Amino acid sequence: MVESNTNKTKAQLISEVESLQEKLKRCEVLSGFRKDERVTDHNYDIFESISANLNAIILVGDPNEIHFVRGQTEKILGYTVENWTHDPKGAMGFWYKNLHPDDREHARKQFKKSIEIGNNHTLEYRMITANGRIVWIYDTVNVEIKEDGRVQVISVMVDITERKHAENALKESEEKFKNIVMINPDVIYQLDKNGVIILISPRVEELLGYKTNELIGKNISEIICEEDLALFERVAEKRTGARATVGLEIRLKGKKSLKIVEMKWVGINSTGIYDNVYVGDGKISSRGEKKGTFVGTQGTITDITERKKSEEALKKSRDEYLAITKPSVALVGDDGLDKIAESCL
Repeated sequence: MVESNTNKTKAQLISEVESLQEKLKRCEVLSGFRKDERVTDHNYDIFESISANLNAIILVGDPNEIHFVRGQTEKILGYTVENWTHDPKGAMGFWYKNLHPDDREHARKQFKKSIEIGNNHTLEYRMITANGRIVWIYDTVNVEIKEDGRVQVISVMVDITERKHAENALKESEEKFKNIVMINPDVIYQLDKNGVIILISPRVEELLGYKTNELIGKNISEIICEEDLALFERVAEKRTGARATVGLEIRLKGKKSLKIVEMKWVGINSTGIYDNVYVGDGKISSRGEKKGTFVGTQGTITDITERKKSEEALKKSRDEYLAITKPSVALVGDDGLDKIAESCL
């Protein structure tokens, strides 16, 4: 039964291909690669068995021509073995002409270079299928020089199209996230379960004077004002459900400048990060509380220093006003104030 490569990692694919290469070398399938020789029936049977049970295309030959084509060529590329072997330019020419135009020269040069120096190589490139679809191929080429000087070449081609699409999607997602991080006026951060900073956006330099690499790996408690640390830890410990924190206001310590540490007031909104969270029985309760394993926290830090200064100034003005007006209120009493107010109408 042929197993799909869809859910396999690159490391798993490499391991399987290397194992196959060893098997092919052990059965000496190339013992008859010159056209005036024949591969033994026993080795040929082993070769057929291996190629039929691997989700890959196997090419065996020498530097100038491919003599055997087996495996899932029809499934992966839509071409039969006969399409390869009966091509006017031979199987090597068939491979070359069906490479993606943008990858053709690079793949050819890499193959030629490996043959010249007798080195194995791996290569990722695109091929055009029979119906015009583009597939990504991970090609492992084993080059071995025999005692009589002949060069043996075994190529194992694995379809990695879905993995490449997933990689591209991840790359696009990372680019979008990076753009969001760069234009977001807030600091975006991520902590592990112990409060160690594992990600923080460059905006933190504008807020606190630290570069990102100066903070990653430090515990967030190191930049929290000592007077606010107990509040932060108390809120962090009491978070439940999605471990959401909204509107927590604390002070953070800026980077020392001339031995002066500037404090910045910030508002923190954050939520927990969980793994093994499932919808339904057991993992998410009827109240929507996540029951997976808590692995960290992610959130935003908003600079509210100016707002706090304004609030402080307003409070100071109100206190000064009350301090001035309090004696007057005591002298005339509430009734007197009412009469004064009426006389002004």
